[in-house]
Amino acid sequence: MPSAELETGNPKLDTDLKTIAQDIVARAMAGGATAAECVVREGDEFSTLVRLGQVETLKESGSKSIGVRVFFGQRAASTYSSDFSRAGLDRAEADGAMRDPEIKATLRDATETAHALGVFGVPTVAVGDELFWGDDRLEDAAACAVSVGPAA
Repeated sequence: MPSAELETGNPKLDTDLKTIAQDIVARAMAGGATAAECVVREGDEFSTLVRLGQVETLKESGSKSIGVRVFFGQRAASTYSSDFSRAGLDRAEADGAMRDPEIKATLRDATETAHALGVFGVPTVAVGDELFWGDDRLEDAAACAVSVGPAA
């Protein structure tokens, strides 16, 4: 049975988080899940350390998190995040799209093509016949591209 659980002390935030949790569960069920649950937490903390009668440290922190567990028959998957952006919440849809046979075939073809070209990691930039692999090689790739000039 779909479920959503909230842990917050703020009634306004309860409504927003409840809506988020219900939306996540509804999307999981619409995506073919046989059951789904979502836990959303929000909290604030304030602490102080007093030593020898003097305030030594004050700490204030806040956190939000979301956990989702989805069941497909006897199989289960779960994820946890503190990313409440639309992109972060839409990740479940992206995960579902990757199960689409046509999208999987396209990804497989692209991966096989990359392997055939000698690509073994990301990011990889090809300039002519030369491959530059890794974030630390992007400047080298840009310099090479400038020296080679525009493609014919």
